[in-house]
Amino acid sequence: MRKEFAVLSVSFALLVACGDETTIETVTRAGMDVVASADDLPECTEENEGEYAFVKDDEETRICVDGKWKPAAVSDAGNGAFSCKTEELEDKSGLKVVCNGDSIGVVLNGEDGKPGENGKPGESGNDGAPGTGCSIKDRSDTAVVIACGDSTITIDLKVNHPQDTAKVDSEQVSIFRDSLVGYAQKGPFLKGTTVYLYELSDGQSLKPVSGPLTGTVMRDDGYFKFPARNFASRYALVVVDGYYRNEVSGKNSDSPIRLNALVDLSNRDSVNVNVLTHLEYERVHHLVTREKYTVEKAKQKAQQEILKRFHIELDSVPSAEDMDIFGSTDADAALFAVSILLQGNSSSLALAAFLNEVSNSFSKTGEWTGSRSDSVFAGFANWAMVMNYDYPTSKFGEFRSSVSK
Repeated sequence: MRKEFAVLSVSFALLVACGDETTIETVTRAGMDVVASADDLPECTEENEGEYAFVKDDEETRICVDGKWKPAAVSDAGNGAFSCKTEELEDKSGLKVVCNGDSIGVVLNGEDGKPGENGKPGESGNDGAPGTGCSIKDRSDTAVVIACGDSTITIDLKVNHPQDTAKVDSEQVSIFRDSLVGYAQKGPFLKGTTVYLYELSDGQSLKPVSGPLTGTVMRDDGYFKFPARNFASRYALVVVDGYYRNEVSGKNSDSPIRLNALVDLSNRDSVNVNVLTHLEYERVHHLVTREKYTVEKAKQKAQQEILKRFHIELDSVPSAEDMDIFGSTDADAALFAVSILLQGNSSSLALAAFLNEVSNSFSKTGEWTGSRSDSVFAGFANWAMVMNYDYPTSKFGEFRSSVSK
């Protein structure tokens, strides 16, 4: 990082977490309650008739009907009530397919696509008999398609294998997560800020498959949490819209801003939303949908381009959604520096307009080369140098310490 930004790139110690975590309040049925076991389910009464709950021990979604908690009906599969997964058989001969805790059949290992003999280990064989509710509709070497009523769920049979092609990215493969948590940060978004979660159809079109799940930031450090669900694919868009605490003035923002974060859920259950996830979003979208990049490579390229424009060099650059303004790594410090530089002495309304201008400019070329770009970045450098004398680094440390995590 260049000298003029050095004061803003100091790493800070992680703050100690405090307070209990509770599930996010949602306004859609997909944000159902999650309980550890069936014994933890609330009493099923007329007041909660029709409500859903996910039982983690049974890996099953249940619905309150006629005074009893019953397995969710097949007709609810299209609304996210079904969750399916695979479990390896003890003899390693194949995979058992389980939907909402019910085994619906077995997919046996195969060799060279040749028919097997009664499904012996190491040979291909016929799929197992369908279970109640859902059934195995089709399978390939890489996926199994499950039919639940009028809906289908596709499970990747090689989810732990490297996936590095646009062809694989384009496949719609559902994925289950116990929860999705994260921090919404400009400065931290305030408690009550709205968080939207859009499920995306695949890794090539990046189109939402339905309206968003909706929740709120639960604490003033920006923490949010979505409960367990089966996602339509590996890819999701998290959008935060609300007021935040200005890390320069230490006061709450005078107007709300909106930040985006595109995330691949295949190997994660957390996502932070910040100015870097927002600045990369339009660029990633362009690279994936127009230039046929994979999401992974597009995100890597976009992040490198953005940091380069801010004259920030890091030995390794993690995903933007892993960066935390309260973190202790060089990457966390870089995020904090960019957040402060973008804020400067601007109002939140001016910041929102500026973020959109820069994001749109980056989208096609990976550069911000507008007529005023050089003067703006020179202004960043001058402001940082002034702050080095008039607003010491310790002041930024005080801001971090003032936000409870």
